[in-house]
Amino acid sequence: MVYIYKGESNLIGLTLSERVNVSPVFFLFKFIKSGTGEENPTGILLKSTDISTHKERANIFQITEGESGDVELERGQYIYEVYATDTDESEPVGTPVEVGRMNVELRTDEDDRGQSTNERSIYD
Repeated sequence: MVYIYKGESNLIGLTLSERVNVSPVFFLFKFIKSGTGEENPTGILLKSTDISTHKERANIFQITEGESGDVELERGQYIYEVYATDTDESEPVGTPVEVGRMNVELRTDEDDRGQSTNERSIYD
C-alpha cells in the first residue's frame, strides 16, 4: 500500500526496474479514485523521475501533493498504475509495469505509522 499525505512531499519506493526493458526509461503514474462508480475513469496523470541511486534494487519517487505541488488529489483510496516508456509520453501506452492501491490522507499527530519524523525511511 502506498500512502500519500496531503500538502506534503512524499517519498514512494517501488520495485519497477525488474519489469522494465527500455532505456532510457520515463515513468508515468495514473491515479484512479476508487469507489467513484465511474465505469471508465480517466484518472489523474503524473510524470515522475526516479531519484534512486540504486535503481536495480528500488525506484524512489518524490511526489508533492497539494495545490502548488506535482499533483492535487482528494482524500480517499486510489488505484495507481505505473507505465514505463522510452519516450517522454504524456499518455499511458501499453500495459502498466505495476498496479497497486494507494491512500491519500491528512497526517494527524497520532498517525505517524511508527515513524518519529514526517519522512519515511526508504533504504536505498
